Amino acid sequence: MQPGQIEVQKRARSACTTFRALRGEWEDIRAETQDALTVMTNAAIEWQTSDDLTLPDGAASADVREALKRKRLEALKRARGRVDELLADCRDVRQDFAKLADVERYFASSIAQYPDAAPLFRSMRWSQFRETFSAATRTYVDDLTAKEALIERLRVLVNDGGVVPRDDALAIISAFALDVSRDDALVEEFDALILRGELGS
Repeated sequence: MQPGQIEVQKRARSACTTFRALRGEWEDIRAETQDALTVMTNAAIEWQTSDDLTLPDGAASADVREALKRKRLEALKRARGRVDELLADCRDVRQDFAKLADVERYFASSIAQYPDAAPLFRSMRWSQFRETFSAATRTYVDDLTAKEALIERLRVLVNDGGVVPRDDALAIISAFALDVSRDDALVEEFDALILRGELGS
């Protein structure tokens, strides 16, 4: 075993543990956000169509309709607030992934003390680990950046005061459900080479 290898291994293992924790956290936030976007869209449409609602006989007074609109507006405000909270969570996770992706900075002290071509675990070189780790974390940064933009687009649709185009809103929510900006091949390479291959986890 090379001098300093154990210390660098510990640093690399710790980074992998952080990556897996962030990935799990993001999956939870992702599911919650998709649900919250749907709730917000439905709340906006319900509020905007309050005047078109047919009320039963005896309940069609202006006061009843105004009360209904206020109730629906409160529901919309709560839904917007929840989406804002989740957007902030998305940004936090994306920033944490970005810190990991910047491997030259994240592993700066280890890079200074351990040769690039030296083995890290069983067969992988230190430089190869950093390249694979950076690619996997960077693709999550790209994915979250794209998803934040989708959340903000839907937020604008709901906030502009006009009628929310249902088809446009549903298209945004559907796009959010997809991971078109994430390269799953890079993630699988990281899982196969490092988590399963080198760490056996």
